Amino acid sequence: MAQDCANACTEAIASLQEVKDGMVLRAKTPPLGDFTCGDDLSKILTEVTQQFIDRIDDHILCLKAIHDTVGAQIADTLTTDEQTSQALARVTGEIAS
Repeated sequence: MAQDCANACTEAIASLQEVKDGMVLRAKTPPLGDFTCGDDLSKILTEVTQQFIDRIDDHILCLKAIHDTVGAQIADTLTTDEQTSQALARVTGEIAS
């Protein structure tokens, strides 16, 4: 289950990164005509796009933290399994290599 979670995090991070990359290309909205309202709208759209990019970054950081935590749990489990295997081999008289 932990491996599935780590894989899901990796996929979600990649997906969010694709969305972010697309939004970065649109981060700066050019002026929308020679009118004050067009310039104001351009600034608002640029600001909202940047806020969206910032939230995507927050989500990516959160998913990376989850991925790292789950990865540590997987490593602990593998270490414990190996130690258990070695202990069982000693008890049964079989040496695992």
